[in-house]
Amino acid sequence: MFMAYSPAFQFYPGDFTGDRNTIPMSAAEIGAYILLICECWDKDNSLPEDLQDLADIARMDLVQFTVCWDRRIKKCFRYDDKKKCFFHKRLLEEIKKQKAWSKKKSEAGKKGMAKRWEQKASDDNTVISVLGSDITQHNSPSPSLSSSYKEESTTTTTTTAKPKISDDEWLESLCINPAYKNIPVLMEFERAKVWADTNGRQCTRRFFIGWLNRAKPMDVKQNGNGAIQQGTGKVHPNTAALEAWSNVVIIDEQ
Repeated sequence: MFMAYSPAFQFYPGDFTGDRNTIPMSAAEIGAYILLICECWDKDNSLPEDLQDLADIARMDLVQFTVCWDRRIKKCFRYDDKKKCFFHKRLLEEIKKQKAWSKKKSEAGKKGMAKRWEQKASDDNTVISVLGSDITQHNSPSPSLSSSYKEESTTTTTTTAKPKISDDEWLESLCINPAYKNIPVLMEFERAKVWADTNGRQCTRRFFIGWLNRAKPMDVKQNGNGAIQQGTGKVHPNTAALEAWSNVVIIDEQ
C-alpha cells in the first residue's frame, strides 16, 4: 500500500475553500468531509460504500449523515466499480505526485551517494604500502601496515586513482620536515600502527599527522664540535634513512 510510507499529504486551503463543491457546505458538512478525506488517505484512497460505516467515520448518526452525504459530500467522491469503494480524485493526484517526487529524490540520492563514494575513494589517504627502497636502502626500519589494513585499503582503492604522492615520498617528506626534526618519525609511525591496531583504528595519513603533532620531541643539544647530541644512547631512527640526519650523533648524557 502507498500509505505504508506516506502518512501525510499537501493541503491547499485556497483550493479547498474556493472549490465549488465546498463553498455551499455547512460547518457540519465541512467537518464530515474532512474526516472522510483523512480516512480515505489512510486507507490508500478508498472509502467503504456502506453508509453506516461512512457515518461512523464522520462521527455522525446515520440519519444526519445521509442528509449531508446526499446533499453535498457524495459529489466530491468517485465510485470504483471494480474495488466496490469510493475514492477521491484529488487525493489520487497527490498520491501520484508523491510517488513521482519520491522516485526522483531516490534516484538523485543514489547518484549523489555514488559520486560521494567515488570522491571519497579517490581522496582516500589510508597508508597502504610498506616503506620503499628509498628509505630501506639506508638500513632504516621498514614499517608496514598489518594485513588487515592492507585488505581494507585494497577493497577501498581497487577502482580509484592512486594518491598524488606515494606513501614512501610522504613519509620521507615528514622525516625531513623541519617541524618534526627532533621527532623520530619512523619510530613514531611504528608506535602509531601498534596503537591503531590495538584500538581498532586505521593508521591513515590524517591520523598519523595528529599523532606526530602530539609526539614529544627528543632531548637534543650540540656538543663542542657542533654535532647534535641526544641522551637516548641509540641511533636516531631517521639518521640512517635521510641525509638531513647524517650529522646526528647519539651519545649518553654526561
